[in-house]
Amino acid sequence: MQILIVTHYFPPENTIASLRPYSWAKYWTWAGHQVTVLTTQEPIAEQNLSLPLPDCEILRVFRPTILNRGRLSKKNIESVKSLTRWNKYKGYFVKKLIRFINYTGVGFFRAPSLDSKWPGLVRKSGLLDSGRFWDVCVCTFGEASVLKVGRDLKKKGQVGKLIFDFRDLWTENINFKGLFPFNVYEQLQEYRWCRLADVITTVSEPLARVLEKKHHKKVQIVLNGFDPEDRMNNKQVEKLDSSKINILYTGTIYRGFQNPSPLFEALKSLIEDDYPGISDLLITFAGKNTTEAEKLAEKYGVQSQVNCLGFLKRETILSLQECADILLFLDYNSENGDGILTGKLYEYMFSGTRIWTIGKVNRASRIIEENDLGEVYGNDVEKIKEALKVLLVEKHPGKFSLELLTEKLRHYTRGYQAQRMLDCLNQN
Repeated sequence: MQILIVTHYFPPENTIASLRPYSWAKYWTWAGHQVTVLTTQEPIAEQNLSLPLPDCEILRVFRPTILNRGRLSKKNIESVKSLTRWNKYKGYFVKKLIRFINYTGVGFFRAPSLDSKWPGLVRKSGLLDSGRFWDVCVCTFGEASVLKVGRDLKKKGQVGKLIFDFRDLWTENINFKGLFPFNVYEQLQEYRWCRLADVITTVSEPLARVLEKKHHKKVQIVLNGFDPEDRMNNKQVEKLDSSKINILYTGTIYRGFQNPSPLFEALKSLIEDDYPGISDLLITFAGKNTTEAEKLAEKYGVQSQVNCLGFLKRETILSLQECADILLFLDYNSENGDGILTGKLYEYMFSGTRIWTIGKVNRASRIIEENDLGEVYGNDVEKIKEALKVLLVEKHPGKFSLELLTEKLRHYTRGYQAQRMLDCLNQN
């Protein structure tokens, strides 16, 4: 088949959103399909993903910023690399500013944002000329503009089957609340565009129910998953302080939704009791928004036993996950958090390290418990306290075998889910 993937996020951009379309391109190419990826310019960042690009056609169109609205890339990647350093940094900082504003709850940049200019730039670039046809077009959200590109191609008769993939929800996203009246406009656009989709997919059953209720059509579930090859091929060797008992959290902490406070409160209680060996415990946070953990650690007076590393390369993160004694998973403290199955969940599952989950018990926590990969403590401080006591005695719990995990968790692998995505075409 001729398959077109439309995505804003693709390697080398170092984000969990890049890995979903990357795995499709990788495994569909291996299966003999002719794959084309339409994405944005390569990011300017020191921590880019070092994954080998799949042997497929990759088309990149410059993504507009506030300071550079109309610039287009040429028909190859080299044009992106030739952008001036000044323009690159302008785009980088503007992106950070917009993300900050969204995180603070003022989401008015979503609908009228410059991202809405991207489909027009795609048309002007001529990369998807009218003579081309794809049997399947997969548009993976986020960024609404990718859905608009798919809609335009469907209307022009350039694609056979159109798949809208919602890695996250758009207008019902609990992390990014839209601002009136822009959110009304977004809801209308989502409804109109999804009517043209032959298949709608998402990452969990609860999110599927939300989309089915809104769009009145069957929604297929395609999990995020994890690629065990990423660990097997990872040459990065990182260590935590071997003299300590290491609890590790990797990834973003979403303020207001994820909260390590119960762990800090339990730790504080043991410190106050002068519990034997408690000074040997170290809790490490690696990823975005670690300042939130730092503030909470200071609030509970446990900052001496909390270490924040900031944003790291994915290869480093995977290595640290393997050498930690316990991996900390913060489930969403939200009534709407049941459908959020982050990429970190699957990284943890294939790490070989036991997992502790804290927060409201949602689907993610239950997956860990059902597969006997760790313990679920909710927000119960006393249970966490008792678990810490046991950990201080055990010091270094045993590891799971990666080979056995891969066999046991086969349906959670990226390869399995890539095939699952194509199977959805026959189920609608």
